[in-house]
Amino acid sequence: MLSFNDALANLSNVPFISNILSKDFWTPTVMQNVWSFIWFFVAYVLVFVVIPARILRLNLCDGNLFDNALKSLVISQTCVSLVVYVLSFMRIYNTVTLVLALIVGVMFYQKFKEKIRYRERVNHLIYDFSDIITGQRKLSLILIPAWRRFFDSIANGLKYFIKFFFNKNVVYHLICTFTIGILVLRRMYFALESQSYPTSDVFVHTSWVNFLDAGYIYCDGIYPFSMHNIVSAFSRLTFIDVVTVMRFIGPLNGILCGVMLMMFISRFFKSPAAATITGLVYCLSNFGSGALVDRMFFSLPQEFGMFFIFPTAYFMIRFIEDMDNMDGVTFAMAASMTVSVHFYNAIFAVPLCICMAIPFLFDIIRKKDLLWKMILAVILAAAIALAPFAVGRILGYRWQGSLDWAVSMMSKSDDKSADQQSQEVKQQSSDQNNEEAAEKGSSFVEKSINSFGWMAKAFTAYWGYMVLGFTVLGLLLGLVALLTEQKTGGKVAIGLCLNMVMFNYLLMYPDYFGLPSLVANDRAQGYLAYIAAIMIGVPFGVFWLFFEKKLRPIRWISSIAVVTAMASLIFLTGATYVTSAYFRLTYSSVTENYYKIKNTHRKNTWTIVSTVDELALTRNKGWHYELWEFIFSMEQYEPTRVVQIPTEYVYFIIEKRPLKYADTTFLAQPLELYGRVNAQYAEELMTEQTLRTNRRSAYYTHYDNRRALMSKAYYWAQKYMQYFPDQMREYYEDQNIVIYEIKQNMFALNNFAIDYGYNTKTIDQWLEEHPEAIGKDTQTVSDSDLVVSGTDLTPTTA
Repeated sequence: MLSFNDALANLSNVPFISNILSKDFWTPTVMQNVWSFIWFFVAYVLVFVVIPARILRLNLCDGNLFDNALKSLVISQTCVSLVVYVLSFMRIYNTVTLVLALIVGVMFYQKFKEKIRYRERVNHLIYDFSDIITGQRKLSLILIPAWRRFFDSIANGLKYFIKFFFNKNVVYHLICTFTIGILVLRRMYFALESQSYPTSDVFVHTSWVNFLDAGYIYCDGIYPFSMHNIVSAFSRLTFIDVVTVMRFIGPLNGILCGVMLMMFISRFFKSPAAATITGLVYCLSNFGSGALVDRMFFSLPQEFGMFFIFPTAYFMIRFIEDMDNMDGVTFAMAASMTVSVHFYNAIFAVPLCICMAIPFLFDIIRKKDLLWKMILAVILAAAIALAPFAVGRILGYRWQGSLDWAVSMMSKSDDKSADQQSQEVKQQSSDQNNEEAAEKGSSFVEKSINSFGWMAKAFTAYWGYMVLGFTVLGLLLGLVALLTEQKTGGKVAIGLCLNMVMFNYLLMYPDYFGLPSLVANDRAQGYLAYIAAIMIGVPFGVFWLFFEKKLRPIRWISSIAVVTAMASLIFLTGATYVTSAYFRLTYSSVTENYYKIKNTHRKNTWTIVSTVDELALTRNKGWHYELWEFIFSMEQYEPTRVVQIPTEYVYFIIEKRPLKYADTTFLAQPLELYGRVNAQYAEELMTEQTLRTNRRSAYYTHYDNRRALMSKAYYWAQKYMQYFPDQMREYYEDQNIVIYEIKQNMFALNNFAIDYGYNTKTIDQWLEEHPEAIGKDTQTVSDSDLVVSGTDLTPTTA
């Protein structure tokens, strides 16, 4: 057990926290990224919360702030996604049509929902405009009242927030604010520290968004495109670059997931202490470290759509209780988003809603027309989610590769009889070791023990067993609550516990029930951490309901006690956050200079020659030339060869210190650097695998290929700049990369093919010059290969 001072030191020694507290962290790039995120966040709230709330007449300045903000967010993003789908299928998607479609949609909503008479409004505007033109009225008499209403609404919102925050629960609110702040740092650290992406999948989805901006939906086949639609529309409406949106929107949704957990448990159990405990566990501790949350700061569809899972269950319960049509519509839209963003989220959301509906089954049957309304809501959700896929198939689009594989695997499982599946399971078991075979053949009780044991091991240290214990306790307390006046809280607790059990069996042992495996365990662990965190707070939430109207001192004392105990458990045992892993794909300075190049020149007047990772950045804005293709075009050089790039500006991005591509790094840890380019690398022949491969990534992912490419490109640039000093210059240079700029005469394009001294001939000729390489496997990279020999290159500028 640590002392209190040691506990504080433990927290300050968490890598990303200690880095942020350091002055060296706050570089100009970091400050620029911070301001970019602030503007992004403000624009996000305005576009998806404030403006939709105003249109839907939802008050954000009263006790329904959370409900109304959540409704605005879900409804606005669903509608925006649908509008982009429609415009894209019609091949008329652009900024103008997007804005017009949204305006027309709002007008139709207000016309039929609120019976607004637009003809009278237009007449009033004409009269006001004519009075201003003729001098009968001053413009200030019209603008000043509008400004006053605007600032009054802001003032009322601030007053409500201050009143809400500084009430009797101010201590809990301060703790929750602190934990959310830690979650913001966890999710946003990499996006603020670097402008590059943490995983290669983000480049793929960025490229798809750029294709969408160019008018091509389903560019790689039918895929849940709602995240891409939202990113594209948000970029067009706010004029924030797609690359910036993709860098921030995933981490932001990861933050909203944590906020959603705390608000969900607070709204149903009316316990700020239970919400505080959930926040401490999910945001501050090492509860969700490692594989459970590694992907939650990536801007990927599954992680983006994870946020919509609990709103689906939340508004379903609200609809069952109040039968408010707005809650039913929001439930349908949230459910549709779980499908249209990523199918895995639907696999999580459907069992959650089923389990949450089971305790409310009597209410659903008893209330008149509620069952039919819920069926209609489900049909609406399915129609919204599946219509884009159906239209895509009608228009002749194929399934995207990953979905094609998933559908084929599911269809194979469905086509097999139960006996066939049983035989296959037995065959798989016989091929495994004795321990696994014994587990496959164990009883249901033994399987349950093994299964929950796996869930315990999936978490850090003792958290897994704590989750299992609190799940059982929450179920018991929920049953007790059903016998008291607190029926809603008890039903919610039972539903969450049932979902924990169903999640376990559907994903861990589906073959026991003759079901296909729906989700890989590593992809399911993000949701496991999501629901398991709320399970720790459920027993406390139900317990506090028992003392809502009487024995309040017991409630107050026990609240302080358990929150203190949970905070002590996290701090004094050193169970604070463990850093997550990510992948370095390119240097941050490369992306920074992409912004400069894009903002300096007109569209499609520039080309970047670099590795494949910049292709997603430049698509639909400029042009990209693969570095390997450029170098290969000058191998086996001949004086008659011509290599031209038909844009006015050409930029060559070359790594002086070749990056070990996709090298696993941990949050806030320094990037591991290897040797610089030099003549020894430039003399090497590209390996036979590289020369013959169909996998373009091999040109960059194999370190020996990448260093040879970068070395050849560097010496080509040095020689070419000697030949054309007036046309070629160093655009940017630091210790890791150098960027060259060439401005061409479009009526007399440059020929980039030159003999720069390191053009390799044939494989046989190269082996004659390097007999020591005969018989060696050139693809094997040893430790000695990573040590630089020869002349080192140093930057000429900082």
